[in-house]
Amino acid sequence: MSVKKLKALVSKFNEAEKSDFELFINSPFFNKNKKLSILYQYLYPYLDASNNEKIPLGVITKKCNIRTGTSSLSVHTSKLLHLAEAYLVQLELQKETATYQKLLLQALTDKNNTELHRRYEDAEKRFHPKRKSSTYFLEDYMLKNAYLENLSATKSLKVFQEFSEETIRSLQVHFFCRMFGHYFSGLSMQSVYNMSFQVDDLDLILKLSRNISVSREPLIKLYYQATLVLKEDKEATFYEFLRLLNQYQDEISSKDLNELYTIAYNFCIRRFSENNYVNILFDIINKMIEQNALYSGPYMPINRIRNIVVTACILKKFAWAKSFIKTYLTAIRPELRDSVRAFNMSVILFNEQQFEAALAMLNQSEMKSLQYETSRKLLLLKTYYELNEEEALYNLAESFKGFLKKNKAFSTQAKAGMMGFIKILLPLFRTKNGFSRMSPASIQQKMERLEYIGDKQWLLEKLSNLTTR
Repeated sequence: MSVKKLKALVSKFNEAEKSDFELFINSPFFNKNKKLSILYQYLYPYLDASNNEKIPLGVITKKCNIRTGTSSLSVHTSKLLHLAEAYLVQLELQKETATYQKLLLQALTDKNNTELHRRYEDAEKRFHPKRKSSTYFLEDYMLKNAYLENLSATKSLKVFQEFSEETIRSLQVHFFCRMFGHYFSGLSMQSVYNMSFQVDDLDLILKLSRNISVSREPLIKLYYQATLVLKEDKEATFYEFLRLLNQYQDEISSKDLNELYTIAYNFCIRRFSENNYVNILFDIINKMIEQNALYSGPYMPINRIRNIVVTACILKKFAWAKSFIKTYLTAIRPELRDSVRAFNMSVILFNEQQFEAALAMLNQSEMKSLQYETSRKLLLLKTYYELNEEEALYNLAESFKGFLKKNKAFSTQAKAGMMGFIKILLPLFRTKNGFSRMSPASIQQKMERLEYIGDKQWLLEKLSNLTTR
């Protein structure tokens, strides 16, 4: 699917844009993954609208030294698609700023200093909103630089120097925002997917951003602290980041807030088993809603709506969760809405202990998303456990184990956690229904021997119920 979208996008480029896009992909500033550059070279002949040949994906995968399997190729083509979209954004930005600067310079030509200053201030108010973003500082630099070219002949050297420093500062802020954004992506991939990411010059960037005037800018303070959260993964760093977010959230654009709050959101997700972080996560979710920073782009990621509903259910906020689904259903891609709604409603019904109704909803929610289908299978196992559906439970457990063994898209830890869940769930079920003489204490010991266990809190709750019977 990503290859088709990439072809639909690239085939519309003119020759100059195709050449620029190739330079864009080969630039280490925009793309650190050399495999993507190689993959693009092999795909390029097939991305022309007039070329209807079937793309030999298997051959290309081997030539690019990409791990065999559709999921790995899909990840790489999706990244290429994101690069193409990022290139279009850069292209549009260049057009806008070039036009903007040209118009501004025309307006400033042959005007005296008073008129220049008045026009500059008017433009600043018109183009610069209260909430700042990294793009704001690029526009600010363009605006000030245009004004500076006319100011040089009419102002004293001191005034010119001061204004020059302000102009350079705006460019520096934009540069550091872009650099930190690059590290956000890499460090997030490293923590979530256990992928390697080069951070050789990160310490230098952090040091430079603290030793120059830009360190006073709220956006840089937040980006700096967010980078530390990803780099260090420490509680003290995280709590300082939350403090800064609370202090400056009303001064930052919703797009940047989305990126910043997502870092705090993911930090809590990684510690989901700790109750304190569930409460913090719910607070972060509500702030993202208040600041219109819950998602960027046209649609909300379906995994985010799932995590939010699960968080609300852990805190027994069922009415809130139902209202959230109703409010944000239109923020989901149209073709996924019915399945996403059915699955998330089944999560709520399950937590309300309406197991029959939850099972009926689960049967309506099957979809191709790997993470959603995995969550669906896990919830089905738990529902079968609660309803004492022996045959259905065992059949699903066996097919799920086979599914996990064959699928290479899961990290080692995630796969081990889900396998661990099944290893504990089955003896729990047998002991619960008198099919086994295994004691709750023996099951507890088995749990302690396993390094990774998914949904451990729920399993401990079921074990506790057996112990108190």
